[in-house]
Amino acid sequence: MTNIFPALDSPEFEQGFARVVERVNALAQLFDEHHVQRNPDATTDAATVRAFDAVLNAYSATLDDVYMLAAYIQAFVTTDSRDTLAQAKFSALQLQLVTLSKLGTRFTAWLGSLDVDALVAQSENARAHEYALHRAKIEAAHQMSPVEEELAAELNLSGGSAWSRLHGNVSSQIMVEVELDGETKTLPMSAVRNLAYDAKRAVRERAHHAELAAWEKHAVPLAAALNSIKGQMNTLATRRNWESALDEAIFDAAIDRATLDAMLTAARESFPAFRRYLRAKAHALGLAQLAWYDIFAPLGENTRVWEYDDARDFILTNFGTYSEKMQGLARRAFDANWIDAEPRVGKRDGAFCMRVRADESRVLSNYKPAYGGVSTLAHALGHAYHNLVLAPRTAVQRSTPMTLAETASIFCETVVRQAALQEANAPERLAILENSLQGSCQIVVDITSRFLFESRVFDGRRARELSVQEFCAWRHGRRGGARRAFRFRHS
Repeated sequence: MTNIFPALDSPEFEQGFARVVERVNALAQLFDEHHVQRNPDATTDAATVRAFDAVLNAYSATLDDVYMLAAYIQAFVTTDSRDTLAQAKFSALQLQLVTLSKLGTRFTAWLGSLDVDALVAQSENARAHEYALHRAKIEAAHQMSPVEEELAAELNLSGGSAWSRLHGNVSSQIMVEVELDGETKTLPMSAVRNLAYDAKRAVRERAHHAELAAWEKHAVPLAAALNSIKGQMNTLATRRNWESALDEAIFDAAIDRATLDAMLTAARESFPAFRRYLRAKAHALGLAQLAWYDIFAPLGENTRVWEYDDARDFILTNFGTYSEKMQGLARRAFDANWIDAEPRVGKRDGAFCMRVRADESRVLSNYKPAYGGVSTLAHALGHAYHNLVLAPRTAVQRSTPMTLAETASIFCETVVRQAALQEANAPERLAILENSLQGSCQIVVDITSRFLFESRVFDGRRARELSVQEFCAWRHGRRGGARRAFRFRHS
């Protein structure tokens, strides 16, 4: 991150933070000058078009500055949640994020008052943002009053956002005692979770039980976080006249109920095939039935060990089979050290990619030296490639739903898988194909179970807070174990 600011406590960072505060304040003043707010009597005349162009340009530029600063700070928070300076800086930034959120609400309300089609007809800038403008028109119809929206933005700082930070901080700092090679070791949760992929069943089993015991010690604050986040979402969805929090989520994903129902139906219809796969895996492992800790067990003997440098070389080579541009992006990510790879104490679990500025991204992973680690890394770099392609667009245009955002990442994952299969011997091909089946099983079966769990939580939370026992029982009923009740992953 040093090419952005030398350090969190550097004068350059303080100057950058001050610039962001100035930009946000200037944007608020511009909004006031052009009366950017809900206005049922608004007309879409030439003056309005000029105001729209000025406001949109300033809003997009401010978003870029704020996102860059937020990404810089988040890079420290997510790789070490115990970094008190980073946590303090992020808390200070959130005050600016609240102000920006209020301005975004005002902008949406203003667009909802305008004739979007007339605006598009008169402004080239509006034509370039037509999709976002029509979505803003729908979103504006679901806004509360301006006073209520401002209060919701301010309360979120100590509400859902605070509970989300608590979950992230608690889960990233959990240390787990697990017996390995005859001695008890204390490892971060991310390292223990990687043991689910160990070839030795005894190691997987001990890690599984140690992980469960560790999560259970922290069940009360994690259940409180879940209760609070879902409660807030239910309340706001109702006040904004969404039929349910699910309907709001469907809108955010840019799909409709029919699409969601079709996906869930297709998932359910495929369950028999996945049951056959899991039974076949049990047979291959010499087991009558898979235990939970066997689901990620590797198949195939004498399979390749993928050290991080091996993954780098393989990804670079095979991204190049698609395009020099994609290969160049990956080389830049490795050479410029955009990737924080290893598990360690205080670091968030899972993997994700975040845009920082212009065509730059950063990747967090918890790399394991197996093909699954290579695949995850390729997936994350696919997001970085998507960010590279989107770089010439404005901040408003770059906002993409998950239904689109996962496309480039899965494409890159597939490029690497196809190449690995071509080079592999028979045992290695089995391991690679099984890794692919693992991923498909997670996406279809695991995500379906999460949807069912979330639906039950949202329904139950409308009546009252839910207990640790209820969360675990509902997970148990859906998945054969309470393991995932408090185990979440970045994707």
